[in-house]
Amino acid sequence: MLTLYVAGRTPLSGRAIGNLGRLFERSDVRSRFDWEVVDILEHPDAAEKARILVTPTLVKATPPPRCLIFGDLSETESLLSGLGIP
Repeated sequence: MLTLYVAGRTPLSGRAIGNLGRLFERSDVRSRFDWEVVDILEHPDAAEKARILVTPTLVKATPPPRCLIFGDLSETESLLSGLGIP
């Protein structure tokens, strides 16, 4: 499961959501993960529970190990590496 934490409808949040959406056009990603977007302005308790201090932050909770990726998710190769996808 991947959760993208954003803070409102900012250009940076929009880029992160768009980049994650494009990543899920790849079958090797789509077949391994589900994803959701959590706006911490609407759900501050979720951010506190996940210990999110910076947005946008992508959290890979399962499968272990937990991984946090910060920023607009534009560096596809680094993103795939962080998710454990060759």
